[in-house]
Amino acid sequence: MTSTPGVREVDDVTLLDLDDLKDYARRSADRRRAEIGRAREIVASELDRYRAERAAREVAPLVTALRELGEDVRRRELERFASRLARLDPEARALVEAVTQGIVNKLLHEPTVRVKDAAGTPRGVYYADALGALFDLLPDE
Repeated sequence: MTSTPGVREVDDVTLLDLDDLKDYARRSADRRRAEIGRAREIVASELDRYRAERAAREVAPLVTALRELGEDVRRRELERFASRLARLDPEARALVEAVTQGIVNKLLHEPTVRVKDAAGTPRGVYYADALGALFDLLPDE
């Protein structure tokens, strides 16, 4: 195909031949290939984040049950001593409440953090099974 010599001089007109188009396509493909590694990193990162979130959701009921058990034990013990605690003024009773809540929270903090951090790994399964068995939190089978 021949072009009229004047076409190249027309303002705002770019004349491309097949070699130009091939070069453009090659450069475009090169740019896309260069982004493949970055796209893979993004996908891998998001997949890791999804797996971690899913694993944390899977242990959430166990963590909730463990914390509820701790709170139930605390509350029952306070009820057991209710007659003696009734003699305390409101400020002292509030202090007993706060101290016992603090003890339960401190005792359960580390096991809770560890089982959440290890969730989705073989160690996490081991921790979850151990907590469930030790505190009788496993569902009846």
